[in-house]
Amino acid sequence: MLRHLRQRVVALIMAMVAIVMTASFSVLYYSTALSYQNQSAEFLRSALRDEPRTPEAPRPSDGPPQPRREAAPVLVLERRADGELLVLKNLISSIEDEDAAFFADLADQTGKQEGMIPSQHLRFQKMELSPGRIRYAMADTFEEERALKTQLIHSAAAGAAGLTAFFFASLFLSKRLTAPVEAAWKQQQQFVADASHELKTPLTVILANTELLLKENVPSKAPSTARITRIQKEALRMKELAQALLLLARSDAGLPAADRQLLDLSYLIESSVMAFEPVAFEAGKELRAHIQDSLMIDGNEVSLRQLADILLDNACKYSQEGSLIQAELSAEARSGSVRFSVTSQGVPLTEEELSYIFHRFYRADPSRGQIPGFGLGLSIAAGIVKEHGGSIRAASDGIGANTFTVLLPLNPKPVQRR
Repeated sequence: MLRHLRQRVVALIMAMVAIVMTASFSVLYYSTALSYQNQSAEFLRSALRDEPRTPEAPRPSDGPPQPRREAAPVLVLERRADGELLVLKNLISSIEDEDAAFFADLADQTGKQEGMIPSQHLRFQKMELSPGRIRYAMADTFEEERALKTQLIHSAAAGAAGLTAFFFASLFLSKRLTAPVEAAWKQQQQFVADASHELKTPLTVILANTELLLKENVPSKAPSTARITRIQKEALRMKELAQALLLLARSDAGLPAADRQLLDLSYLIESSVMAFEPVAFEAGKELRAHIQDSLMIDGNEVSLRQLADILLDNACKYSQEGSLIQAELSAEARSGSVRFSVTSQGVPLTEEELSYIFHRFYRADPSRGQIPGFGLGLSIAAGIVKEHGGSIRAASDGIGANTFTVLLPLNPKPVQRR
């Protein structure tokens, strides 16, 4: 649980940082692009207003020379009323004067007074000087686009470096942030384990004394005998609860399953099914099994038998009278897993119930509370599956078929039965 909590903290921090960095770099990129666009548009407007200077025109001699702003790479054209096209200024080295008509036609084809010609990396503006007389100003955007592309690459590199740094920082922060939760979780685990362990001794004493009292020569129908029997039953229930809590506390601590070995899961499941066939028959239900032979896994025999017993016991308890219970065990070659499922016909589980079905002490339907139990069986089953590196899920078809499916890692080594 703590590992998943830390992963969520890291994911949340990284998502927030990624959003902030993306927004910052986007604003920077578009503000730079807008600045380039405004600067280029100003050059174009200036080029449209400037009158071309002929070689014979005298240079002003009065006053000191004025500093001249560096010319931008622009192309200025003028189409006369008679259709003649003149090149007034050409500071774009990649464009020949002979091709000027081609670029003027491209600008006319857009149907706009200003805009872009992306295929030629040009930005243009048009101005009508008089009826039939149009002046064109075009600016080369190649350097502008290259600068923006370079900025985009640098932003991506800076973003990647920043995300990497924040990732390691978030790992450190996640440990610091979840430290109080981890301490509380460990205290809770220790409390459950200690309380369960301490309960075992007085329960053992109570059961031993009730056994002795029942063995004495007391009439079986005496009121005291009934009370002692009731005490014995409740003490047994409390002992089962304490054992279940100890098992869950061990699972929470992340301890591996004890005495793991190579075992024949097919034989184990078949034994569990055979044990529950009389139970199902007494309840007026039918239990059928389809078990693939010689499926081997590495695991603890006692725990896996308890897993099978929990699922079959729940199916016998919560299925409808006269219904069919199906248990299936097969190998899935694609995932390299063994699949064990138990399907029963009963009250369909809702989406909310499916999301909480493996939580501790959860009883799905209030009517199911009439059936004895603590609501810990499926929690224990989930813990056993987790210890063995597998997964468990519950599903319902909404009509009445509820299926519990377990996937466990398959060991391909065959086994010979005696």
